[in-house]
Amino acid sequence: MLQHRVLDMRKWVDRHPGGMKPILKHLREDITELWMNYHGHSAHAWAQVLPLQYGWIAHTTSNK
Repeated sequence: MLQHRVLDMRKWVDRHPGGMKPILKHLREDITELWMNYHGHSAHAWAQVLPLQYGWIAHTTSNK
């Protein structure tokens, strides 16, 4: 998940310039902070990842 976006990384994992290891390590995690630290400034990186989106996670607040 990246900024509440659900991403399908199957098409990208073999092409990731940093290799597949970082992607596999963080599957099923919210990678927003990690992504912003490494790629957030890069328009090219955003252009690569946005087409991988296939859903959204609704942002909710809890009163627990």
